[in-house]
Amino acid sequence: MVNRLRILIALALVLWWAAPAQAQCSGQPNANQVCAGPSSGGSGLPSWRTLIGADLPTIPASPIAVNSTTITGGVSGRIPYNNAGTYGEFVMGGDCTFTAPSITCTKTGGAAFAVSATTDATNATNIGSGTLNSARIDQATAANFMAATTNKILPADKVFTAEVPVSAGAATLNLDFNTFINVAVTLGINVTTLTFSNVKAGQAGVIRFVQDGTGSRTIPATINSTLKCAGACNYVLSTTAGAVDAIGYTCVSATYCIGGALLKDVK
Repeated sequence: MVNRLRILIALALVLWWAAPAQAQCSGQPNANQVCAGPSSGGSGLPSWRTLIGADLPTIPASPIAVNSTTITGGVSGRIPYNNAGTYGEFVMGGDCTFTAPSITCTKTGGAAFAVSATTDATNATNIGSGTLNSARIDQATAANFMAATTNKILPADKVFTAEVPVSAGAATLNLDFNTFINVAVTLGINVTTLTFSNVKAGQAGVIRFVQDGTGSRTIPATINSTLKCAGACNYVLSTTAGAVDAIGYTCVSATYCIGGALLKDVK
């Protein structure tokens, strides 16, 4: 009896040992489950990262090619940008350099910033001393000066401008005070109407009338209503071919200029 019992116990152990091992599972029943165990070739559950590792994107190393454009990271002087989904790389140059996180500019329009003994990080206009490069100043040209253009710095060499030549080939002549301080009008015909435009208070100069090779050319004796003379204007020019007569003027307003006496034959 004892031997028979022993045989039954041994047989039960053999059957239990040979039975498939139960797998360990994760997840909810009746749903997606992940199982692993001796029957699947493993002794325990794999990690979540191991299970989804094949689906994770590979993190690219620098440089990165995006939309066929290479973006090089970590290089001083380069800034990546996104233009409507297209990525690229902006390389600083010229007057400015980029070293993260700052952009430093040492010039403007190719002209180096002037070194100043006094600096103001808040407002550059508060700089009280130092030398400012003339290339950084919005300077007036001769045309700007004659036209009284606003917000311009006037260099001394633009104050004294050359006489402007004008040819009178029609009976009507307009003198544009935006184009001259001193003007020489060569008369190739008799001028019957002589007008002024863009007259400015404070403008003063000389108007010369030059006879052509024929001579005897005339202008209106009173010029126009803008020009005022002592008593009344009565300018009768020299008639000799090539003769030069001159009238000085100074303007008080846009409609009021004082004309000087006619200086005849002053060539």
